[in-house]
Amino acid sequence: MKKIILSILALMLIGITAQAAESKIIRAHDSNDYWHDYYYNAQNQLFWEIYGTTRREYTYNEAGQLTSMQQKAWVSATGVYTLNQHETYEYDANGNMSKKIIVKNPGSSFEVTWTYTYFDYVNGVATYYDEYKNGNLYYMYKQLPEFDAQNRLVKCVVMYADPDDYTNPTYGNVDYERKDHEYTKTWAEDGTLAAENDGKVTYEYIYTELDASYAPTGLKAESDNEVVTLTWNAVPGIDEYNVIYDQTVTLVHGTSFRTAVETGDRQFTVQAIIGDFPRNAATPVTATIVDPGKLPITNLAVGEITMTTEETESPKAPTRDFFNIQLKWTLPEGHSEVEKYYVYYNSTRYGKDIQVAVNDKDATSFTLKIDPDEVAEWDSEGNPVKGVETPIYMTVVYVTGESEKSNIVTINPYDKFYTGVKNVKGEESGSKSCYNLAGQLVNNAQKGLVIKNGKKVVVK
Repeated sequence: MKKIILSILALMLIGITAQAAESKIIRAHDSNDYWHDYYYNAQNQLFWEIYGTTRREYTYNEAGQLTSMQQKAWVSATGVYTLNQHETYEYDANGNMSKKIIVKNPGSSFEVTWTYTYFDYVNGVATYYDEYKNGNLYYMYKQLPEFDAQNRLVKCVVMYADPDDYTNPTYGNVDYERKDHEYTKTWAEDGTLAAENDGKVTYEYIYTELDASYAPTGLKAESDNEVVTLTWNAVPGIDEYNVIYDQTVTLVHGTSFRTAVETGDRQFTVQAIIGDFPRNAATPVTATIVDPGKLPITNLAVGEITMTTEETESPKAPTRDFFNIQLKWTLPEGHSEVEKYYVYYNSTRYGKDIQVAVNDKDATSFTLKIDPDEVAEWDSEGNPVKGVETPIYMTVVYVTGESEKSNIVTINPYDKFYTGVKNVKGEESGSKSCYNLAGQLVNNAQKGLVIKNGKKVVVK
């Protein structure tokens, strides 16, 4: 059984006071041959536990009580940690945990929530608790703890009552007749937990001394494309540090580190190595790495909007109106090589976004031509009657692919150029009927109305 504690003498030899030090589990080895590594902040609070491809992240309230745990799995195909379980904790007036809420597979179709309620504590162990499931169905549990002469838990048998026997039970009259499992703990002569078995896996622990003075301060992360540079303040007299990120632990001499990482939000921490033992770690920092082939335009703006009438080859409609929307933008810093741009606008006529290509890779502006009918609201007879707020956005087509969407701008040129106007409706005879905004038929010769393109009526 492995159990190691760095001596006070060793700490004095390297010139660091250990009077406020606290012995904590820094590593564990389980019977499945996994190593568990534990990372503590300057307050000696565990904030990360990493084993295999799993990372657990812990948070605390101002009273130092554990408030949440997020369990994430490393997905090598995407190179990111993905949340697969979330837990939150509540406490009673005595500081004992009264409730634990577990959400497994959050946000997926397999999401399930369990709520454990704890009560009747003896020597810090809840002798009763229940697991709530399916709204009104309970698995009721009872813990039967055994303690040594120092009131330390050495064994606990967990009994339960089948939920088929009751619903909404009263705790006092439940018959706990079935054994669920049991767990044991082994204590060292110095009073620390040496090992434990949860009924399936045995864990053996390695300890180290922790203190706020061991935690590196001033950790910063700066990113340049896909390269991250870390810097931090030295722990006095110490030159060796572990840099921890993703699935990597790197031993570094000095107070800086530079590495290339995958895109996304990357979390880093740094841990001082004192006498060959890892100590308190710096507060983690996040570096957001953006693929330069995905960088969007963020300052898309609308300039002048005009309307023109252009000739067509159609004998029935020899001319057509167009809105001309001037768009302006600049590329983001650090972008990849550009092939072209796409402009997207919403067409009410077609009920979808229309894509328009801008093939000039050096362009910083473009005049978008839109038929007025595409940015109008239509009546029950199929006539456009007034303008709508029309969203426009752009993407950049880099050599590595299409970027994310730009910011969205909106236009409504229809009402500007067709104020007080309703579309006219053509008939087979070639005659035209004009309608006002109230939907009333008006005489074509009525003063102030002009038929344009055999299609629109404009009030002068």
